[in-house]
Amino acid sequence: MRALMAHMGVLLIVSSWGYAQAAKEPAPKAPASQPATTTAPGQGLQGEYRILASVVHLTASQQVMLGDLARQRAKAMEDWDKAHADETTRLRLSLRQARVAKDEQAQQRLGEALGVLESQREALRQQHEAKIEQLMTADQRLAWEQFRLRRMAMRRFQRARLSEEQVQRLEQICSQMAGQVLAVESWEARQQLRNRCLESIAQQVLTLDQRQALESPIQRHRGSRPAPAGVEAVPGPGQNEP
Repeated sequence: MRALMAHMGVLLIVSSWGYAQAAKEPAPKAPASQPATTTAPGQGLQGEYRILASVVHLTASQQVMLGDLARQRAKAMEDWDKAHADETTRLRLSLRQARVAKDEQAQQRLGEALGVLESQREALRQQHEAKIEQLMTADQRLAWEQFRLRRMAMRRFQRARLSEEQVQRLEQICSQMAGQVLAVESWEARQQLRNRCLESIAQQVLTLDQRQALESPIQRHRGSRPAPAGVEAVPGPGQNEP
């Protein structure tokens, strides 16, 4: 019995010493989480900016810069709209009254005044769009313009029910025109080239029956002119149209 008790005492001492040593040893550190090396295209961006980031594969740093520019643009446009809200409302109301009164001179004068305001606003928008364009590389700008032209054309000729072959031809024309659009700096000149792209597709891709099918009563009343390219681009880089 004494031998058994002595043996158990030795085991207790050894166990206690083992626990003490384990307590002294530092606990193993959890493996450090690896930082993400990639950023999902458009993460944190909204609307047209998110599409832009995905289409041209913006880098993480480019996306951060784009987000900053987008906020600056939205703030600038909001401030301009607030500053000119009363004047714009007054001019539009006066123009409506002049139309009712059939006062052609007043209509012309008020229309020109509204045109000046619209030109000022458009100039401000273009300044911010130019900054967004500058953050992209040449290849990215080309890819974005090709995408915009294709999207614009597909919307314009949606009711024509283009065949796969026609879609391929449409894409070729858009790719060819994209470089020409970017070669000019004037916004007006770019819009003209984009509209010329639509005209080329209508003449070179669509059949006569397809062109006639697109001639709805409303379009004939408007002279069958394609919508301005700026209208086709999804909201605007206030609504995120770049």
